[in-house]
Amino acid sequence: MGIHDGKTHHATRIPKDITDLIRRLYDCLDDPSRIDEFADIFTDDGVLKVQGKIFQGTEDILQGQTIATAGGSWQHTVEAIYPFGSGDEIEWLMVNLRVDMTPHGQGRPKREFESAARIQIAREVGRRVRVKYLQVYTYIPENKARLA
Repeated sequence: MGIHDGKTHHATRIPKDITDLIRRLYDCLDDPSRIDEFADIFTDDGVLKVQGKIFQGTEDILQGQTIATAGGSWQHTVEAIYPFGSGDEIEWLMVNLRVDMTPHGQGRPKREFESAARIQIAREVGRRVRVKYLQVYTYIPENKARLA
C-alpha cells in the first residue's frame, strides 16, 4: 500500500500512530494472508460497512473483509487523509484512495477505480489506536457511482 504522509486537510499533522494504523489497514486488505490481523485493527465492537452491508464485531468483520476482497487481488494507494480534529483529538478521518484490482480468472482485465473511507478512530487504554467504524465508498466509472 502506498501512502502519501503529510498530504492532509488544512496542513493538520496526523500523529504517526494514526498513519501507521491506516497503512496497516490497507496492507492487510492487500494481503489475504493477513485476514486475522485485519480484524484486530478494529475495536471489539467495531463496525465495517461495505457493499451495502454492515458487519459488527470480530467474526462479522472477518466475514465482511472476505466478501469485500473476493474476486481478485487488490492494491490500495492512499492519496490523501483528511482528519477532523487535531493531534490526539482526531476522532474521524476521510481517506481518499486509488484502488487497482486484478480479477481472478484468465482474460479478465485489471480494474482501476477511486474509493474513499470514512473512519472513526478509538484510543484504547494504553493509548492504542484502533478503528471503531469504517465505511467504504467506491466509484467505478462503468457502474456510475456505488456507495457502500
